[in-house]
Amino acid sequence: MTYPDWVLKQKGKGTEIRKIGNNFYLYKVTSIWDKEKKRARKITERFLGTITQDGLIKPKKERLIESIGNVSVKEFGASNFVLCMNEDIKERLKDTYPDKWKELLLFSIFRLLNNTPIKNLQTYYATSFLSEALPGAHLSSKKVGNLLREIGIERERTKEFLKQFISGNDFALIDLTHVFSLSENVISSVPGYNSKGEFLPQIHMIFLFSLDHHMPSYFRIVAGSIREGVIISPDRKRGRNKECRADFG
Repeated sequence: MTYPDWVLKQKGKGTEIRKIGNNFYLYKVTSIWDKEKKRARKITERFLGTITQDGLIKPKKERLIESIGNVSVKEFGASNFVLCMNEDIKERLKDTYPDKWKELLLFSIFRLLNNTPIKNLQTYYATSFLSEALPGAHLSSKKVGNLLREIGIERERTKEFLKQFISGNDFALIDLTHVFSLSENVISSVPGYNSKGEFLPQIHMIFLFSLDHHMPSYFRIVAGSIREGVIISPDRKRGRNKECRADFG
């Protein structure tokens, strides 16, 4: 039987073309020696696909297996929600930290969603849709450790970033966190009591939050030996300053 050139193009070694109706099909074949008939006997091993003028269409089962092989399952909902709700922060990070913004943003999101230690950041990144939305981020323990060290000594740039979120007139002290540290290089880490009555080398972190816009507005690190401080915020109703005393433990 004579076949069109576009059909013969698909034929290779160990294959056979068969025409059924108006369609052409390709099969993988081989032969074995038949001792009784004293001659080779053809054996059809498997169906390779349907031959069309556009090429060979593989069997449906093989196409399905290949499509599944290209599928990856990644967390989407929570991380995408946080990313979409913080587009303004992302853009300001880009302006302030053009070479670090992606890692800083991802680090913050994964700490918020998973409270993950630095060593697990890369794993969460690989299994999150954020690896598709923000590709090319470097979140190895060494990279992130160096990044945080650099951010820690760039206080002026940190102030520049946080100032972009300061607005309104009323502020409230919402978080006073104590952090233990035995590092000799942290000069603010000195023995002091905290709200749990623990007398250990520590630092205190103060965070202010804008009541008008529900945004973080200020942070400061103070020595662990400091127990109290005074926060002054305008009292717009009375036209004078209002003093609030806070326990830094």
